Amino acid sequence: MNVKEYWKEYTEDKREKPSFDYRLLDYEKARRILDGICSMHNISKDNFFKEWKKLTGKSSVVEKDEPWDKKGTSRLWWSTGLCRWMSNEKIKDNVEQIIKMICEIRNNIEKTPEKVFERAQEIKKESNIKGRAVNILTEIMHTYNQKKFPILNVLTITVLGELGIPNISALPEKPNSFTSKDYGKYTSLLKDEVLNKFPIGKDDFGRVDHFFNYIYQLQKERG
Repeated sequence: MNVKEYWKEYTEDKREKPSFDYRLLDYEKARRILDGICSMHNISKDNFFKEWKKLTGKSSVVEKDEPWDKKGTSRLWWSTGLCRWMSNEKIKDNVEQIIKMICEIRNNIEKTPEKVFERAQEIKKESNIKGRAVNILTEIMHTYNQKKFPILNVLTITVLGELGIPNISALPEKPNSFTSKDYGKYTSLLKDEVLNKFPIGKDDFGRVDHFFNYIYQLQKERG
C-alpha cells in the first residue's frame, strides 16, 4: 500500500479520532511532568524515576481506556520500547544530565529545530547516555511543541522507507546517527511529503506521528 491508501484507511477508521484525542491528553500530561522535573531542585533519583516512568512506561498507573493502538503500554509518550531503555544503568548515572537536557530544550523551544536538536546533542555527548537517546530528546522537543518538532525513532524511519518517500535514503538509517542538519532535513521532508500533501493540519507533527503509528500497528494487526 502507498501513503495515499494508508491515509484513506486512517481517516475512515472510526477508532482513530478518539485515539488521537487520547494522544493529545497524554502529551499535555507529559508536558506537565517535564515542567515539574525542571522545577524540582536537588530531586532524588528515586523521585526522578517515579516521574520518568510515567513517560516511558512500566508505570504503576494502568489506564483501562487506552486506545487500541496503545493498549497495555501505560506510558504517556507513544514511542515504543522506551521502557527497555530505562534498564540501562547509564541512565541512572546521568539523571542530572537528563534533567539538564529537559530544561535546556524547554528554555530554547523558540529556536529552530536544528538549533534545539544540536544543543540537546551537546548535552548528550557530555554524558554517557546511549541507547534511544535521540528518540528521547525528540520526544521531549515534541512534547513542548508538537507543531514544530517531529519525533525521530526507528518506527518513523522504517515507515518512511516502506512508503517509498523520496529522499529518505539521503538520511542516516539509524536515529542516533542523525546530526542537527539531518534532523532539519528530516523535518523538511515530513513537511514536504506528508504535511503539505494531506489535510493533516498546519505543521502538525503530532498527527504525522499518530498516522505513522497507525500504519505500524495496522501492519502488526494484519501480520
